[in-house]
Amino acid sequence: MTQAAPTLKVTVDLPEPLPSLPAPLVHLCLRFLPESVTNSIKYAGASSFAFRLTWHGQEIQLCAEDNGCVENLSRARNGFSSLRQRVEDLGGTFHAAVALNQPVRLHACLPVLPGAL
Repeated sequence: MTQAAPTLKVTVDLPEPLPSLPAPLVHLCLRFLPESVTNSIKYAGASSFAFRLTWHGQEIQLCAEDNGCVENLSRARNGFSSLRQRVEDLGGTFHAAVALNQPVRLHACLPVLPGAL
């Protein structure tokens, strides 16, 4: 993943202890991180990337942000469609702040159904 950008600095912020999440949410989290890193490198030429998972009662939030600069807006917006679909398939919301000559910021909120923990 980082071979394309060997100087990429990745920061990951996770709660301690990690919440015990249902398998579909774990799978989504495990896909969200590498896919968002790859897209940040590919579409924004980022050299720094930060990922944060927060848990608030019955909701988890995934946030990703880079320091890159989007040069092709239509390609970048389309690049996040699979992440959006994965999040929405689990009843969550997804927002990608993607603007020309700006870094990429991703945010997903996912419900954790009662009894799933």
